[in-house]
Amino acid sequence: MKYTLLVTLVFLILNASLVRSATTCTQCKHNFTSCVHHCPGSGTHILFFVLKLSVSFQEVDVAMHAAMLPCKISTNTLPVVLNSFHGQSWLLKNKILYENVHPILRIEIPGDETVKSRILEKLQKVKGYLTSTLNKPVNNSLIIEELLDFWIKQQLGSDNSKELHPFPSTYSQTRSQDVDQGLFVTAEKSLDTYGELYEAHTSICNGKLKVLKRTMKGHVASVRLMCTKEKSHSYLWSSSSYLPNDEFLVNHRICHAFYSSGLLPVHYTRFVNGAGIGCITKERRSKFFRTYKEHAENESVQSVDNAINDEISSYDDLDGINIMTDARHGWRKNAKDTTVVALGEKTHKVMDCEHI
Repeated sequence: MKYTLLVTLVFLILNASLVRSATTCTQCKHNFTSCVHHCPGSGTHILFFVLKLSVSFQEVDVAMHAAMLPCKISTNTLPVVLNSFHGQSWLLKNKILYENVHPILRIEIPGDETVKSRILEKLQKVKGYLTSTLNKPVNNSLIIEELLDFWIKQQLGSDNSKELHPFPSTYSQTRSQDVDQGLFVTAEKSLDTYGELYEAHTSICNGKLKVLKRTMKGHVASVRLMCTKEKSHSYLWSSSSYLPNDEFLVNHRICHAFYSSGLLPVHYTRFVNGAGIGCITKERRSKFFRTYKEHAENESVQSVDNAINDEISSYDDLDGINIMTDARHGWRKNAKDTTVVALGEKTHKVMDCEHI
């Protein structure tokens, strides 16, 4: 059982002093009292005296933490007697000599046995995790420091945490050596997934995530992220979510834009290769086109049927409808190549669409 009390407090209040003894230093051969004065700074040894003090009819165990001894004291027992104070004699009870001992920090926490058991149980869990993670024994001071560091890191809304963990600037200028860096297309939900991944990692580790490898799958980037502290912390993140057919949403959206825009395949490849945002292979574009064509034709037929019904319903008498053939010839450039055969006179919706 450990007892602590500052030397200065004992000496100032009790006005006690050490009496010379026959104990000698192994280095300078001085006795204990002379050694303290003649060998300053030659060692880091601490001597603990456990004394029994009788004051006001109460026995109190007091531990006097002696000053840093400059060298070793060679003895098995140390019969040191302190001067009397108000007629009460001081007798040395036990002596423990620690070599190179760290100072002891004592923290008092209010609470009953239930609180004590609960706190000790939690400390033991954290101690077991830190021991397995750091692969070395840990003490209570390290556990408390780790817990406090974790709390400060999580509370980024406080002023102190902002000073300890400042937010990086979202504005950055591109350096000349970075103008050819890889680009890719991402979806909004994928950014949310990345944020959740980063948050989950920081909850168990204070290392940073760096891009280890980037693989382009069309316009989608499949990124391997590696922790800077723990190599076992490795994650795979994609810049797009998957569709039910196991294809990327981003690639399908861009294929849709390509086929509905009227661009030729050569225009597409030159554009995306020049921008460096990845390129969907010809095989995947052809596979997408076959499915896309079927759905586009169905949508076209349904749209024309709805337009005819809307045009019919706009007339009072149902003996017929009026149409405008080649209606867009004078409206747009290259209208002579239009696939629109006729528009409804009142609704101006496409009545028929044919390829020329």
